[in-house]
Amino acid sequence: MNKILFKIARNNISRRENIVVIVFLCVLVCSLLFVLVWGTLDTLKSGLKLNQERHGADVVVYPLESDLDGSSLLYTGVAQSVYMPKEIVNDLTNEMVSSMTTQYFLQTLPGGGCCSVELEMRLVGIDWDTDFMVKPWLMDHSVDGLDVGQIIVGSNVDADGMIMMTILNYPMKIVGHMEPTGSFLDESIICNIDHLRDLAVKNFNSSIDPSEAITCAMIRIKEDADVNKYLESIRGINANIVSVSDLQLKHQHEINMFSTILTLLMAVIVVLCVIAIATQFYMMIQMRIKEVGYLRSIGMKRSVLFRMFMIEFGLVGLPAGLVGSLLGMILIMPVVNRIRNSIVLPVASIDFKFMLIHLLIGLALTIVICTLSTLIPLVLTNRLSPHEMITKGEL
Repeated sequence: MNKILFKIARNNISRRENIVVIVFLCVLVCSLLFVLVWGTLDTLKSGLKLNQERHGADVVVYPLESDLDGSSLLYTGVAQSVYMPKEIVNDLTNEMVSSMTTQYFLQTLPGGGCCSVELEMRLVGIDWDTDFMVKPWLMDHSVDGLDVGQIIVGSNVDADGMIMMTILNYPMKIVGHMEPTGSFLDESIICNIDHLRDLAVKNFNSSIDPSEAITCAMIRIKEDADVNKYLESIRGINANIVSVSDLQLKHQHEINMFSTILTLLMAVIVVLCVIAIATQFYMMIQMRIKEVGYLRSIGMKRSVLFRMFMIEFGLVGLPAGLVGSLLGMILIMPVVNRIRNSIVLPVASIDFKFMLIHLLIGLALTIVICTLSTLIPLVLTNRLSPHEMITKGEL
């Protein structure tokens, strides 16, 4: 029986190409938008959640001369070499501070400073003894130090299969990889801070002695201390001061705004697509109402009739849903990057599991759309008796 129904459905599709194309495009657009909007929002929300869980600092202090705002400093790998005296840590230390670590930023030389990587990238020098930003997220926990000539790469650094990198004309050995953190570390290369200062002297001219400079100070506040009170206590410091929690709250509001706008837009378009699909399918049934009447008059049950139309619509809808879902997955990162060009946000990485889940949900939505778009016209048609169907329409 299923072979016969499949043959009938295939023949009907081939005879009504115009309607089939319209239905195909409607399902494709519907699934594409659903996967794209849902995947984009999921990427942004996951990135912020990851950052909230894994950003080890409560307060970040960096030079006034920097052109970067707090978001760009903490959530991107934009390279910028600006510094402040390392003695500033004395002014930042008080009874409310639990721990503090300093970092020194530099950048790779454009067009070849980092082995096969052509883009300018941020180099982050860390003090291993005081660090609490990198060590907790190392994938290889056997790494117990960061010596001269050794580096750790962030999760978004293209270093697959690589053992060595040439950075600022110096060969470096990759000794560790970081898990995703939702911060600037994902797009950075981490080095020994003293070695990075030596490389700065050899490769860049600067009026500031690298051995006496830092780029930023990462500060943890004691659990029983108030961040706002600490910020008030260091208000006179000649530097940019960023509260990480305030920055995360700001981005939470921005993501919620994007979520509301995109969800409403997607809902309107999906509803319009379902209406358009159901209308086209109703037209297909009405064009074959006499055929349906003959099938009903010779004893075909409504359940079998429904199965026949579901097969017919599935032959059109499922391929359209698959193509739309795949296109949606492909477009997620370009859309996220476009959003980040306007507003800097932490973003989670997209892995195979993420893609598979969103693809399956896109296909599930397609099945729901196909079922609803088939069920509504069939319910309306089944109200007619076989005699009424035969006296209407054409075969």
